[in-house]
Amino acid sequence: GSASNQGTKASPLDVQTAVNFAQPGQEIVLLDGTYKLTKGINIARGNNGTKEEPIVLMSEPGKRVVFDLSNCSTNGITVNGNYWHIYNIELMNSPNAKRPVQVSGHYNTIEKLLIHDNADTGLQISGSAYEPNTMWPSYNLILSCEVYNSCDALGNDADGFAAKLTAGEGNVFRYCIAHHNIDDGWDLYAKSTTGPIGTVTIESSVAYANGTLLGNPSKTGEGNGFKLGGESISVPHVLKNSVSFANLNNGVFSNSNPSCMVYNTTSYGNEGKNLFFNTN
Repeated sequence: GSASNQGTKASPLDVQTAVNFAQPGQEIVLLDGTYKLTKGINIARGNNGTKEEPIVLMSEPGKRVVFDLSNCSTNGITVNGNYWHIYNIELMNSPNAKRPVQVSGHYNTIEKLLIHDNADTGLQISGSAYEPNTMWPSYNLILSCEVYNSCDALGNDADGFAAKLTAGEGNVFRYCIAHHNIDDGWDLYAKSTTGPIGTVTIESSVAYANGTLLGNPSKTGEGNGFKLGGESISVPHVLKNSVSFANLNNGVFSNSNPSCMVYNTTSYGNEGKNLFFNTN
């Protein structure tokens, strides 16, 4: 694609130009193939759809677009805008400390992404510690996504999914799967220096075999399935209707959060504790 083209199938725009100029209710359709990005797709703050007319970034119907991030100098997709719907894209091979998907806006839907073999957390919801918590990303829906083989250089920081440190209220993960990530399947860590994060809901989701990698069983990490807090900070996160099994450490771990709530969840066969609720 090119910025000077017409934005038709015969004369396509490049992705970033399309993102910059898309208006509420429009769909940006990515043609089938592998995109070897050297710079990630950035949806800037203020580049917003609306509740009634979100902006859609999607693969061509019936096809699957792959973002190969091997040579990417930034995160793969950064969503700072509001009311976007990102649909049916595969992201892989990000270099160390570059996240495949970073969500920092509000009211976005991230659906049917396959995220694998990256050197940082697959999908993270977080904002900036230099801004008030009212500006932290909120009310985002992560739907039917799968993350595996996240592994940073030190093997201790790459989760499947995370909403932590500077995440706002009302973020939801639904029908998602995290497996074979070197750190945790889900990480909802809160830190005393930034204070409580917003309540996160994880529902109808699966975490398994975290702490190990596909194709490299000798490399291991922390390996909790669902880690629901940090530093004894009270946040009433909800985990429900989910399954956690065969993780290297704990299946469901409060990580010192005294207020997390777990309903109708099966946890079994984990090498640590299946359910571990503690507080300092």
